[in-house]
Amino acid sequence: MPAVTVRSAHSTTVSLSYDSSANASLAQFVASAIQTGINGNTVVPFAGNTAPAPAIPAGRTGERVQNALDSVILGHGRDYIVDASSTANITGSADADVQMLVGSGNLIFNASGDSSSVIAGGGNNQVIIPAPGPGA
Repeated sequence: MPAVTVRSAHSTTVSLSYDSSANASLAQFVASAIQTGINGNTVVPFAGNTAPAPAIPAGRTGERVQNALDSVILGHGRDYIVDASSTANITGSADADVQMLVGSGNLIFNASGDSSSVIAGGGNNQVIIPAPGPGA
């Protein structure tokens, strides 16, 4: 099973398992974008399951990493989501181009009507899209 390591807050990392090399390649692409953003100070990392996450400064985007059972409603600007928990229920923000990396856990993702990408590694995942959804 291929694994993808994603950088998180406080110079920590999270490892996600993928059941196909194609999904692992997509996840690695997003993980690299997160790493580049953190290094370039354009992505603000946040790790934890407490809400609300700290505000994101103007002109930057946020990463949220969670690794425990949780239900989360994402705020505006948190456009990189890394879920390493065994079960999660996440409601997306209305932001365009939200990128979500999910390991082999079980995810319920409630899209909020704009475009998102969910790259999952296995498990029993559900993506709920509102009708009519204006996004892609």
